Amino acid sequence: MLSDTRPLSARDSEPGALPAWVTDFQVLGLPELYRRCAYHLPPRLGYERGSLYVHDPARRVLTLASTNHERPLDVDISMDAGATHLMVAAAQSGELLRLDNAAREKDRRLVPRNGRDGNYRDGACLVAPLFSKGVLRGVLNLSGRVGRRTGCNGVMLPALLRFLGRALENAQTHEQACTEARIDALTGLYNHRWMIEALESEIRRVQRFGAALSVLLIDVDRLKVVNDMHGHAAGDLLLRHMSGKISAQLRRFDAAARIGGDEFVVMLPSTDAVGAAHVGGRILDSIRRDTLRFRDTALPTTASLGVSAWRPGWQAQQLIEAADHAMYRAKQQGRNRVVVANPPDIDPAAGGSNVISLTAQARR
Repeated sequence: MLSDTRPLSARDSEPGALPAWVTDFQVLGLPELYRRCAYHLPPRLGYERGSLYVHDPARRVLTLASTNHERPLDVDISMDAGATHLMVAAAQSGELLRLDNAAREKDRRLVPRNGRDGNYRDGACLVAPLFSKGVLRGVLNLSGRVGRRTGCNGVMLPALLRFLGRALENAQTHEQACTEARIDALTGLYNHRWMIEALESEIRRVQRFGAALSVLLIDVDRLKVVNDMHGHAAGDLLLRHMSGKISAQLRRFDAAARIGGDEFVVMLPSTDAVGAAHVGGRILDSIRRDTLRFRDTALPTTASLGVSAWRPGWQAQQLIEAADHAMYRAKQQGRNRVVVANPPDIDPAAGGSNVISLTAQARR
């Protein structure tokens, strides 16, 4: 049962004075906020261990965000578990559970025991749902009482939980805004800003460890003709089609971005120019393979690809410019092909002169 004389609600509107240390949780970086809730908050409230689960309404689960537990924990907890799981019960009711004996509370609620029940140093725990603007943001689970209950009075604790709920909302909103600022709305790929930042980061890794790095610059052939003849709805369809074909050929640690109206850049870590040319060939073959139709009219689905490999001293923009020059050579040679810039001999500022043309026939 609850150890307090009255149930506490995470949505309790009673005001309470907050200690100065709550400013430690005014951070916008989600990973850091998660970590502070799991590592810094438990001792502040008189507990040894802490876990923070965040609410994923789309999947209807509580997902483990951070924990200082050394023992295994559930990564996902279904919200359909209802009263059979203390965290879900607290989340659904908005009730704060502060227990002296979690096992006894489970028995009272007829919750089945599991093999992990005996892993706690003692039975004391605090299960606290975190709400903001009436929306469940997450659930804290603190266990193993140590020392005195610092600040765990009935007035301050609900106010603290409201504060943490708002902190979670603010950090999640900030994270979403940062992500959206780096996503191309039409294709769902990253945008130019994200790609430059990612390439600069990858270049630092290459400089430190000596790995290879290449990029593809992909230009959709005759997009302007499609827009002029069939309208921008057809052009948008073609761009989404191209982005899907590009993404399907990439590894988990590769990345693609739309950097202009009809241009895409693909970052290929740990890949030299030859390997990148083969990736470009697969993308080109995939684009050619399917006929795209708009209102019963077949649209041209080809692209011109340029490849460049990083060379010492280059920054992200130089790497992209080298691939861009190679792509224009592909256009000049008749489109619908891959051209590779030779990194030791090409100078993006000079326009680039040494290229290797790899047609589909040559790759076969």
